[in-house]
This record gives sequence, structure tokens and C-alpha cells, in this order.
Amino acid sequence: MQTQCATVFMMCAVSLAGFPDSSIAQQETCLSSNETREAVADKRAISPTAALRAARTSASGETLRARLCVHNGDLIYWVTLLTRSGKVGRVMVNAADGQVLEVR
Repeated sequence: MQTQCATVFMMCAVSLAGFPDSSIAQQETCLSSNETREAVADKRAISPTAALRAARTSASGETLRARLCVHNGDLIYWVTLLTRSGKVGRVMVNAADGQVLEVR
């Protein structure tokens, strides 16, 4: 039962985390899964797994997803995390080198 509740909670958190705030939506466009795979294959971006690892060095919590986006002309990953307190956090990771740029 606890596992089912946790799964439902995670699904709700992920769906809510998918709504970017208006300031982010105005500045960037996120790539599809196929476009992300192409960017990684062409060595224009690190893998989503590497972005998740980089985000975990700057913020604690359970990683929910990583989206590759174009932000001010550069490729970045937005990594969404669920903190122990139940809040959703976001970490911006430079897709070229894995450097953490911002933690929200």
C-alpha cells in the first residue's frame, strides 16, 4: 500500500513539475526525446544521466526528470527533484560540460 501511495504521489509531483513558470517558458524551448538523443549522439550535450548526477552534487532529493532545453541560445538541462520535505526543486545544468548553473 505504501508503495502504491508513493507511486501516485510521485506521478502527481512529476505532472505538477512539468508546468514551467512563465519566466522560464518565455526564455526557452525544450527538445523532444528524439531531439535529445540526437544532441547527445552528436556530442552537443551530455547524457541526461550525467545531468542528473551533476544536479545531485548541488541539491539533495530524489531526481524526477531531466529535460534538455535551449536557454538564451545554449543547451541546458532542467533537472527536477523532489526534496525530503516534499518540495519540488529545479537545477539548471549546462548541457555542454555538466556545470551546475542555477539551483531553485
